[in-house]
Amino acid sequence: MQLDTVLFSLYYPSKDGAKSSKPRHYWISPPIAIAAEGYARFAHISNFFTNKIFTFLLWVLAGGNRIPAEVDVPLRPYDALSASDGLSVASDGTHAGLPVIVFSHGMASSRTSYSQYCAELASRGYVVAAIEHRDGSGPGTVIMKDGTPNRNLLHLNQNHLQ
Repeated sequence: MQLDTVLFSLYYPSKDGAKSSKPRHYWISPPIAIAAEGYARFAHISNFFTNKIFTFLLWVLAGGNRIPAEVDVPLRPYDALSASDGLSVASDGTHAGLPVIVFSHGMASSRTSYSQYCAELASRGYVVAAIEHRDGSGPGTVIMKDGTPNRNLLHLNQNHLQ
């Protein structure tokens, strides 16, 4: 039996003032050239020259941008959250736990594209799992499996299907 992994970013309410010793993740995951080629394919203008131009522009405009969220910090204690954060509290004062949202990015986007929105939801008491689609709907991704070479998956248009 083969198990596939799902790539996702998890946003959750963290302890107040929590800081990570780990660097924040890039908004556009490296290598940028894969996302750039995927965007060019989405625009139906992908070729050697446009891919290089897209890569350069993406690198200049967003290459150094990092997601405004700390990495691997402690979860905020539940009692520090309240019903005003969107949590369900029963009449007897018990709670059902943190609500979970599975976020799907949509066409020509990635799990990090809506990081500001996902982080805002987390700040209001939600746990958000932003999934990276590996179906060709994103601009591009690198699929890494143990024992096999890395494989680039670029955006798929209708003309790529047989």
